[in-house]
Amino acid sequence: MAKLSDNIMTEIKEVVSIFDRVGDGKIDVNDIVNILRSLDLNPGSHDWDAEMKQFQKDDKFRIEVDEFASIYEQESKKKKVNEKEIYEALKAVDPHNKDIGLVNRAALSRYLCNLGDTMSMEETDSIMKDVMDKDHRSVVIADLMKLVMTE
Repeated sequence: MAKLSDNIMTEIKEVVSIFDRVGDGKIDVNDIVNILRSLDLNPGSHDWDAEMKQFQKDDKFRIEVDEFASIYEQESKKKKVNEKEIYEALKAVDPHNKDIGLVNRAALSRYLCNLGDTMSMEETDSIMKDVMDKDHRSVVIADLMKLVMTE
C-alpha cells in the first residue's frame, strides 16, 4: 500500500470511482494516464506505452485502487517541469525571436501538433487566441507562461 495522506487517498478513490465503468472498484489500465492527469499530475503518454504493454502481457487489464495509489505515488515523485524550463523550451522553438519574448505562432503550432503528447490544431488555436501579439503572428511568451502555469 502506498504511503499517501488520507486526503490524497480520498481524492484517488473518488476519481477512480468515476473511471470504474464496471463497478468492481477497479480501473482499466488504459485509463491510468487520464486518471493521473485528473489528479493534477502530468505524465507523458509516451512514458506509459511500455507500462501498459507490461500490464497487458501479465493479463492484467484492470487494477485496484491500492495498485493505482502506488503508481500515483511514484508519478508524484517525478521531477516537475518548472517555469524556467518551459520558458527556455519556448525560446528554443523559435530561435530568431529568443531575445524579444515572442515565439512564432506557426512554429509553436507545429511543435504542439507533431511532437510528444500532440495537440490538435483546434486545441493550439484555443490556447493561443489569448496570448497573441497585436499582429497575430507571434505568441507572447510571458502571456503563454501565465496561462500554462495557472491551468
